[in-house]
Formats: sequence, structure tokens, C-alpha cells
Amino acid sequence: MIGKKSIDHLKLKGAIKVQRILVATDFSEHSGRAIPHAYGILGAGGTVSLLHVAKRGEQRAPIVERLEKLIPSEANVRRICTELQTIEADDTATAIRDAADRFDADVICVGSHGH
Repeated sequence: MIGKKSIDHLKLKGAIKVQRILVATDFSEHSGRAIPHAYGILGAGGTVSLLHVAKRGEQRAPIVERLEKLIPSEANVRRICTELQTIEADDTATAIRDAADRFDADVICVGSHGH
């Protein structure tokens, strides 16, 4: 896992240009911690995709509402766009990887339970 300091260092060296970050959330406290980091990495004009992998048959409207509430208020001021995604899948890791591929993410940001 690459930390924010590592990404900032690489950006300064011109090694990477981070414009698109996918953030996967299960709405837990741990995944919620990843969201400010993702927005903090991006510069103006970047895009964050907030993704929730839902269980089969789960209602999408309440999920989208919860995702909207996770967008930091300063995102608009910093001209960071946010896309909201909800997909149904049995295999969460594969769903995140596939969503990142479709989104053409430069970085995937997820929370950890500290393991």
C-alpha cells in the first residue's frame, strides 16, 4: 500500500500524475478514513469515484444517498469531481478491481482494519 507521503513524493519527482482515484467504501469507520486521503491526494480537476459493492437485491437509492453524504464539502471549491458507483457482486475484491479498470483509476484507496 502506498501512503499519502509516498504519493506526494512521487508527484514531486514527476513520476506519477494522479487524476483519478477510486475509493471503495462499505460505510464502516475504517473505510470512511480513506475518503479524506483520496480527496487530499488530488489536485484541481481530479476525479474521485466513490464505490460501494452491494449485496444482491440491496436497494440502490439509499446507498447513493449515503455515498453523496461522504463527499467532502471542499471538493467543489477544489474543483474535484465525484462519481458515485454502486454495483452488485459476490466477490468484493474482484468488483473493486474491475470498477477501477473501467474508471481508469490511477489509485485505488480503501480503508484497513489495521491488519
